[in-house]
Amino acid sequence: MRKSNPYEGIQWNYRSLVFFGLALLCFSAPFVTGIPQVDESGLVPLVISEELLPPPIGMHAMMDGALEGPTGIPADHSILVLNNTIPEENLIEGRIFDLPTGGLPSPLFGAVEFNQQMLRFEEFGTLENQVGLNPMPFPGTAEANALTGGGLDVDGLPIPAPELTALDCPDGSQVEMFLDQPLTAEATRLCNDLSQNPWKNRIENYLGRPTTNLPIEGRPPGEGWSHQRWAEFPPQRVFQSMITGARTNFGFRGSMQDHGYEHSLDGDDCEFGPGGLYYNTYDDPDGLGLSAGTTNGLPVKFHPAMPQQAPEALWTFDGTFPPKLLKVRYGEPVLMRLWNGLPLDPASNRGFGLHTISIHEHNGHNPAESDGYTNAFFFPGQCFDYRWPVILAGHDTINTDASDPRAGMPDGNGGIINVPGDWRETMSTHWFHDHMLDFTAQNVYKGVAAMMNYYSSLDRGNEALDDGINLRFPSGSSLDWGNRDYDINLVIADKAWDQEGQLWFNPFNSDGFMGDHLLTNWQYKPFFNVAARKYRFRILNGSVSRYLKLALVDQNNNRVPFHMICNDGNVMEHAVAFDGTLGTELGVLPTLAIAERYDIVVDFSQFQPGDRLYFVNLMEHEGGRKPEGPIPLEDVISGAYQSTVLPTGYVGGDPCVGKFLEFRIQAFNGVDLSMNPQEFVAGGKTMIPLPRPSAEEIATATHRTFTFGRGSGTDNAPWTIKTDDGAGFTMDPRRVSAAPSLGDLEIWTIENGGNGWSHPVHIHFEEGQILSKDGEAPPEWEKWARKDVYRIGPMEDSCTTMEIALRFREFAGSYMEHCHNTQHEDHAMLLRWDIENPGQVNLMPSPLPTWEGVEYVNTVALPTFRVGDGVGTVDPIQVPVVGPPNADDDVDGIVNACDPDQTGGMDWDLNGQDDACQVDTDLDGTIDPCDLDVDGDGILNTCDIDLTLGADCNLDGQDDSCQLDTDLDGTIDFCDNDLDGDGIPNECDADQTAGVDCDFNGQDDTCQIDTDLDGTIDPCDLDVDGDGIPNTCDMDLTLGVDCDANGQDDSCQLDTDLDGTIDLCDNDLDGDGILNTCDVDQTAGADCDVDGQDDSCQVDTDLDGTIDTCDNDIDGDGILNACDVDQTAGADCDVNGQDDSCQ
Repeated sequence: MRKSNPYEGIQWNYRSLVFFGLALLCFSAPFVTGIPQVDESGLVPLVISEELLPPPIGMHAMMDGALEGPTGIPADHSILVLNNTIPEENLIEGRIFDLPTGGLPSPLFGAVEFNQQMLRFEEFGTLENQVGLNPMPFPGTAEANALTGGGLDVDGLPIPAPELTALDCPDGSQVEMFLDQPLTAEATRLCNDLSQNPWKNRIENYLGRPTTNLPIEGRPPGEGWSHQRWAEFPPQRVFQSMITGARTNFGFRGSMQDHGYEHSLDGDDCEFGPGGLYYNTYDDPDGLGLSAGTTNGLPVKFHPAMPQQAPEALWTFDGTFPPKLLKVRYGEPVLMRLWNGLPLDPASNRGFGLHTISIHEHNGHNPAESDGYTNAFFFPGQCFDYRWPVILAGHDTINTDASDPRAGMPDGNGGIINVPGDWRETMSTHWFHDHMLDFTAQNVYKGVAAMMNYYSSLDRGNEALDDGINLRFPSGSSLDWGNRDYDINLVIADKAWDQEGQLWFNPFNSDGFMGDHLLTNWQYKPFFNVAARKYRFRILNGSVSRYLKLALVDQNNNRVPFHMICNDGNVMEHAVAFDGTLGTELGVLPTLAIAERYDIVVDFSQFQPGDRLYFVNLMEHEGGRKPEGPIPLEDVISGAYQSTVLPTGYVGGDPCVGKFLEFRIQAFNGVDLSMNPQEFVAGGKTMIPLPRPSAEEIATATHRTFTFGRGSGTDNAPWTIKTDDGAGFTMDPRRVSAAPSLGDLEIWTIENGGNGWSHPVHIHFEEGQILSKDGEAPPEWEKWARKDVYRIGPMEDSCTTMEIALRFREFAGSYMEHCHNTQHEDHAMLLRWDIENPGQVNLMPSPLPTWEGVEYVNTVALPTFRVGDGVGTVDPIQVPVVGPPNADDDVDGIVNACDPDQTGGMDWDLNGQDDACQVDTDLDGTIDPCDLDVDGDGILNTCDIDLTLGADCNLDGQDDSCQLDTDLDGTIDFCDNDLDGDGIPNECDADQTAGVDCDFNGQDDTCQIDTDLDGTIDPCDLDVDGDGIPNTCDMDLTLGVDCDANGQDDSCQLDTDLDGTIDLCDNDLDGDGILNTCDVDQTAGADCDVDGQDDSCQVDTDLDGTIDTCDNDIDGDGILNACDVDQTAGADCDVNGQDDSCQ
């Protein structure tokens, strides 16, 4: 239920009534007295008031719901400081250098400077965009305890892990087990206030009472806080983490790192791979290689010699070091589900910090429900689904057809996926941090902060890809996008710790808190190995109140020049060389205020392996009120400026002035493919031009004035902001100070209330362009940049009054503006401003979180919240803006309406004219000078006969010179009867017909003779005439001898005796001198005398069937041949026919 109206009985003064009337008149709408609504997040009646508002019923402050405990809501916040190791009465006062603020010097425990390796940021790593089956239980529940206990009880049953008390953070192994899985519940457009907090039983035990509802999600319910344009920008990448107390890292995110601690599959070396500079993630004191390719075993320490941080002292994402990094791409909406794993009891904080959280993505173009509104916080055990669309500002009005590849995301394969929006709004280096009402300083200081890199077609994170769009900043090349080999995130912040070595903060101070040691990536004076080549450093001042001024020197204390390429996460129009020209100081950055970011490029190739360089801080503080100013670099590095530590403090100087990070040069054997920033300085190439407003827009823009000062506040909340010269107010989340409409351009003047204070003012949601500083032009590094932190104060590179131009687009809701000296913010230099829909009359209600869900209370608005205090600028504009369309602002001969320097439009032919003003014959969005197919007929210009006027023998519209002429005879193949020039017409050329060419003569067989028509051409036919006789034996072809007249050449027939006469014609075929008819080899007859002749061919005198040669009685006279006188011719005296010798 909505609480009763807290503004009943407020007395309206004259000024309130006047401006209230103006507001109604301007918006032509009647006063709404209120209509009962079912959805408590809906708009509430418009109330104009400058009165201080009473606290909500039952509370003392808007965030008091965070403090409810066993005895209800306490009367004050004293429970939060009970466990501080230095009570308020023991704070030290009266020192010149009050560092750390009110505390004793932080002991070093024997730590030595520059002897520990600097930690690289650890990527969160994306999850599958789905809900897992059989999810692991939430840490700290009985189910989780059952899985992570140890040993067996007397009955042999597993002993569960001990139950958490209200003072505890969950077990680290349970945290990693839970986070290392897909989401356990689906992300929804509306808040999930039906599912219950997994710590419901613990919370009820802690509160000492039953509860009706403990929703799992801390996002305020209803349409008013639903995810805007959810259907257009549904999450495509999913991340999750838990904010919890410090613990040892067990390395579960190792497999989620994009680099994978491996080299590229294409062979590109990766410095995170084996043998690379960053393969070993942290110092392994025993040299056992435990940190090779993993963060497993890394404790939360500022230095290996110092104590490990307790979970009550330091809270951070996952509860672990290294600090975390989120990598995103334009056009790929992100869901970041954050869980609160902090103690139930707010006193379990070691005396500072509050256990409720609200995360601001600084400075994303995000809808209000995901911007981290200060009074939209969530409790222990709850989650909050932050949906960050990652779109370009101008999505709805500029490049809406996504035709410009400069507005794009890397596609993972070397290409670009175009996205809508203004490419000039491309951002780069962000961070996100807690924004809890009244406790931002303490919670961020305590560790609730991470960095975020945006990648785009312009800032791809791949220095090797040269597509004419990618700016090729130093990065690496083993991944298609997001390489971090030579792209380094640095968060620099001052810290202090107590005599036990535990992180310490002074919560009793409202001027500003100062630590006494400057840490880099949470480490005390580390070293960092760098290859001898160019590096990009993304530098964030993550302090509470400390301003920085950084210099770079070599080991001989010589200044080292470098280039700035980004300011506050915005790639600049021109790089700025810090070489002593154009108002810069050689080797020294300008002041870096809290939350400001500078991206710089340093070229280490001019140094040799073994050389060392140093980052040096020059900005001196004596306390939190303001910086005293920079110390000359020569005094710092020579030792003339020296801080000396005594038991009760420091004398002689600020201990955070001096060297704090050492670079150690290592050999580089690769090729540096990154851009040369010197080519992009003013007068040279442009990186990303500013989306400048026009002079006409500025002249008619609503103007507002915000004065940051110390007056009309209270002892506990002394800091105030005046709006449009009205009263100075401390923060009340129920008060709307300004309400631009969607689509508006406005001019905001930010001014310092004086008294020597300094304020880095941050405006959420939109980047601004500085128009003037104290009526003068901004310096070179701000002239070419968009900003989201604006420094006002007495510093030499700051100002008292600054005018900026801001556009408000795409999303509506409640946002904030505040001093980013977060001690000032928390006490209470912070205001709410809303983006409203055009014509809106009523106001958004204000969320009021409690353990049992978010209620809503009514909102009031200041009298000028919609009309401001005028139009246009107060001081003359000191930066280039866009004049009338027909004017020529830059005197280059091109009118503004057609000058891309003014319009920000495309100029693909680099002739200085916006493409929108040039001819596009085929209306395809590409102007003719850049269009490869001017008339859109699908034929490239160089081959289009309409343009070349050349020959076109086949009348297809293409010039013959662009078509294939295989034999180079001047006739294209389409028109050439013999396209390969081999003398064979195409229709008979096997190369063209793809037919059979059995004789490999190049001719298709269908074009050759086939005498017997058997389908085989004669050159390949073994029997050309089809008579059954192979060609080689066919008399018709051989014209040889054919004695037997059988058609076969005798040379193919049998000639047994090789006498030249085939057997069929040979009387003596075996050549043995015996005619075939008498040759027993042929006749197979009798051959009794074995002389080879058939017996039938031999003499048988007595015709008795036995040839004479074998006959014992040749003449058949009865007398054997041996005794037959007729045979023997012997004597036969008795004339009886017998030889006498036988008688």
